[in-house]
Amino acid sequence: MLEVPAGDALVIELSNDDPYDVHDLVLAGGVSSGRLQPGAATTVEAGVIGHDLEGWCSIAGHRAMGMTLRVTALGAEHTSADPDQSGSAAGDELARIPLDLQAPPGPDHRVREVVCRPAPGRSSASTSRSRRSPPRSPRG
Repeated sequence: MLEVPAGDALVIELSNDDPYDVHDLVLAGGVSSGRLQPGAATTVEAGVIGHDLEGWCSIAGHRAMGMTLRVTALGAEHTSADPDQSGSAAGDELARIPLDLQAPPGPDHRVREVVCRPAPGRSSASTSRSRRSPPRSPRG
């Protein structure tokens, strides 16, 4: 966790000390380090910090393994943990959206028929033929 006074600019000196894997840093505000090869380093300018901010490694599986960063804006009026927050952090991609994927469709739901037309210049029918190979004789 990084603590930054609200209103201060945050500049992160990032280095990939892993001798084997590529890593990066993505911040919820949209800033990204780009991918860093083993041993590489870069500077990430996160901008002025006005609210708490989340960051993570976007390489497949790395975030789930705990490669995350939390920036706490000290003295900020609203933080990303504040449910009544208004401001840019409210739209970050870490915001939780309540969604029940097993709920029945709403009253405005309509079923649409899908029609796939054949691509121009191609036959819509396809045929395949198979020929059976004779059995192999056992080696003796």
